[in-house]
Amino acid sequence: MAASQELHDVFQLRRPVTRFLVSVLRPIICIMIRLGVSSYAVTEIVRWLYVDIAMRNPECAPGKGQMQTKSRAALLTGLSRREVLRLDSMPNPDSGALLSNYSRIARVVSGWLLDTRYSSGKDKPLDLPVKASRGPSFFGLVNDYAGDIPYRTVLDELIRVGLVEERRDGSLKLIKKALLQNISDDKALIDAGDFAEKLLLVLEKDIQKPEKSGKPYRLVHVQRVSPEKADRLHDQLVGETSRFISRLGKLVDDSSSGKKRRAGNKETGVGVFYFKK
Repeated sequence: MAASQELHDVFQLRRPVTRFLVSVLRPIICIMIRLGVSSYAVTEIVRWLYVDIAMRNPECAPGKGQMQTKSRAALLTGLSRREVLRLDSMPNPDSGALLSNYSRIARVVSGWLLDTRYSSGKDKPLDLPVKASRGPSFFGLVNDYAGDIPYRTVLDELIRVGLVEERRDGSLKLIKKALLQNISDDKALIDAGDFAEKLLLVLEKDIQKPEKSGKPYRLVHVQRVSPEKADRLHDQLVGETSRFISRLGKLVDDSSSGKKRRAGNKETGVGVFYFKK
């Protein structure tokens, strides 16, 4: 019954809302899969955000100066009151409380590194036979850490992402110890999140109450560009963007009140990006 109700809720969403959600979430989910973060962890963070915003955002309060209630937060979020109580008592996900919620692939790698049955010490994974009548094996590792996922499916994925190699004697060697793919470092991820948050805040305000002076953002793009022209355009746009940002940076810096924080001060700025699909 619960699953049927959830499907009904999804289909009741207006098409523009669904399209907005899919467009915004698709690149985020791609990054999460690349990082080995499970759908459970993402869902838990989304639920926590629903409750945190419903409880603490002044726009969600029942009236000016009035405190939010758990019952009303449950009404706004579609969650049960018990679930609101649970999520509201959780620490901020930034604290790392949800970092253990990896995908099954990540759990297999973690078990291979840390479980003494499959390693000779921390971060010293054993070379494992695919199957064995006695002793450790990759088949046993997958059974322990990936649940009902077939061992061959897990192995194919680990080989595909370059974490495991098959040796001549048929054994398997863990050659990389992290699932981070195409992410240069933690700072790049934090900077990307900061940029995305500011852009989405602009969109949120515009959707809620469009400015009379026009949209605070612009998008110029063209379709059906040949790879050669796209490469040339990339070089030109990067140069133009750098010069443009330098000019705007000086304008923004001149408006600063200095390093000292003062009550009522606002954070403001401008962002420019180039994309190619």
